[in-house]
Amino acid sequence: MNLSSAFLVTRAVLPGMVARNYGRIVQMSSVTGPVAGIAGSGVYAAAKAGLLGLTRVLAIEAGPHNVTVNCIGPGWIETDSSSPLEIVAGKYTPVGRSGKPDEVGHVAVFLASEEASYVTGQLIVVDAGNTIQEYKVQT
Repeated sequence: MNLSSAFLVTRAVLPGMVARNYGRIVQMSSVTGPVAGIAGSGVYAAAKAGLLGLTRVLAIEAGPHNVTVNCIGPGWIETDSSSPLEIVAGKYTPVGRSGKPDEVGHVAVFLASEEASYVTGQLIVVDAGNTIQEYKVQT
């Protein structure tokens, strides 16, 4: 569902954006798949990595029509559906906490804006630096 729903919505809206010679597509991926893996999350990781592949191809195809296509890759973001283990994992990011949904939302707003007109085909990771560190426990 993560990949097919994004594909179907994009297929529906992209022709209108091309016709208007303007558009912004922001896909919600994850760090799981394109950047990192979690045991037992193979299907999820494959779908989220597939979103990045779709994003990059669409950025190439739609770029000449002033349409940018990007992905956001959230890390540990605390929501009502976060498990206790996910909240603990957020404490081991370099900033010491899970992210907030609005912190991801601000990145989406930027990517959807005119100010992001020269950003396309990218995965913007919003994970408090978690994927750049080797040790993820207290040392």
